[in-house]
Amino acid sequence: MTPKARKHKQTLLGLALLGVGILIVLVVALIPHFLSKAYAPQTLCLLEAPLQAHVLILVDRTDPLTPLQSVIFRKLLLRERDALPPHAKLSVFTVTDTTGVMEDQRFSMCSPGHGDDANLLYENPRQVQQFFEQRFEEPLDQVIIDLTEAQVAPQSPIYQSLLKVLRRPDFTRKTPQRRLILLSDLMEHTDAFSHYNTSKFEVMLTLPPFLAPLDLDQVDLEVYYREFPFKLPEKAQKHRIFWEELFRASGAARQRWLTF
Repeated sequence: MTPKARKHKQTLLGLALLGVGILIVLVVALIPHFLSKAYAPQTLCLLEAPLQAHVLILVDRTDPLTPLQSVIFRKLLLRERDALPPHAKLSVFTVTDTTGVMEDQRFSMCSPGHGDDANLLYENPRQVQQFFEQRFEEPLDQVIIDLTEAQVAPQSPIYQSLLKVLRRPDFTRKTPQRRLILLSDLMEHTDAFSHYNTSKFEVMLTLPPFLAPLDLDQVDLEVYYREFPFKLPEKAQKHRIFWEELFRASGAARQRWLTF
């Protein structure tokens, strides 16, 4: 091979290596663009993928929590927050005397994932953790503080509140994994229907089959039943039967009851 031919070959090889190098740089630079996920700015939920899991917590605020109940409530929310898989949704709603008319949403966001969930190929774990803390953790911490403050309401429309949250478009059967966590003393009390009216309680116990059913099909239900600081009349103590029958008739996949 002549020196001229050898030089020409080396030039071609150099150009080929340069081209390969440029291609590698472009691929590495574009990986985050193609693999990064598009989020809804308000909820942090994925825009191009259906919601796979939703934990919905409904807190009855028509009576104040005791200090011990406040501690248990805080631990519950922190546990659910930390256990939430990336891109699953956590929502917190409250029962107030107006929730029979309008929904009281306090928090409803998808977890962007912790730093440990970061994909090292195109994500920085420290930045992912910082994003989680600022956009998901801190807003939820404020909700916890707000909801542990004392509050009393003249009515307790628990049933109407359940109807509303269970009809949300992000809590339908299209979401494969759904959990409902209810924290309440379960004493329904409205002008139309009250568990405190013990003179009509035997009639009330027969009402669940005739009430509009709650959409609990394939929903895992956890009930944190708040104990009363005073003893209820004997008939009124049976109000739990009302809810157990209603939840069963509404198709709850599982009922788990805890007292706090």
